[in-house]
Amino acid sequence: AAATTSQTPGAVSISVDATKLAAGTYSGTIAISASGVASQTIGVSLTVSALPLLTVSPAEVDLTYVAGGDLPSPQPLVIFSGAQLAYTLQVTGGWLSVNHNSGTSPDLLQASLNPVGLAPGVYQGSIQVVAPGASNNPQSIVVKLTVNAAPPLIYPGGVVNAASLLYGALAPGELITIIGENFTQISQSATATPWPNSLAGISVTVNGMAAPLLMVTPGQIEAQIPFAVATGMANIVVTAGQQASTPEMIPIQPVAPGIFYSPEGYTTLQNADYSTNSAGNPATAGGLEIGRASCRERV
Repeated sequence: AAATTSQTPGAVSISVDATKLAAGTYSGTIAISASGVASQTIGVSLTVSALPLLTVSPAEVDLTYVAGGDLPSPQPLVIFSGAQLAYTLQVTGGWLSVNHNSGTSPDLLQASLNPVGLAPGVYQGSIQVVAPGASNNPQSIVVKLTVNAAPPLIYPGGVVNAASLLYGALAPGELITIIGENFTQISQSATATPWPNSLAGISVTVNGMAAPLLMVTPGQIEAQIPFAVATGMANIVVTAGQQASTPEMIPIQPVAPGIFYSPEGYTTLQNADYSTNSAGNPATAGGLEIGRASCRERV
């Protein structure tokens, strides 16, 4: 190598020219000297192989998939070598496949991913190319897949009166049912009052105001319109973790009552002592009957 001068601190690049070298192992040294200090010697070893090099491209594939969305497109993979090489593939990851498992280089492959059914998270697989005739056998391609949960979705017209289950104007303080999907993986209910603003990682806002939650399930939420919401058009947004739904617009008016019914289609009434009214537990003459409505007023 040619002599080079420089100053400290500094970096020196080393290169080799093996085009005229026969197969074998070669050694050399790089001497570093400076005035007033002891010299340093760096040993360099170079192995020249008669076997061709195996090259795979890309070395890493990194893809993201949203649950319920379109599958990732097949990914092209290139296997190349200076001379033809027979190879086989070893694939890890049940969600990962390649269009064929053996061949001869140079070759173009396609890797396909099928993440349907995978829980949200990060998955790693690999495609190992085994070519015994290569000097750098084997070579691997790392495949990383990130699965994100689908964002919550409110069905069109899916914000309804919790009592009547009818779509229409709602009112401050009213109990509502939100129908959709991808709300949560688990069901959870409030266990005390006042109701919390978050259950199972789910929150609901009405014009940006947090709504108290009674219950959340994967496809249904029971909540209450905040009393401070003004009349007019309001947007309702469901947030699951870091993902928010598209706002659902609803009209807000001062009063919008709804009556709860029993499974048999009757209005559920309570006697003055809060016991359920029935043929075996009738109200007293002149007594008070209490019905459940979905519009609650502040008192």
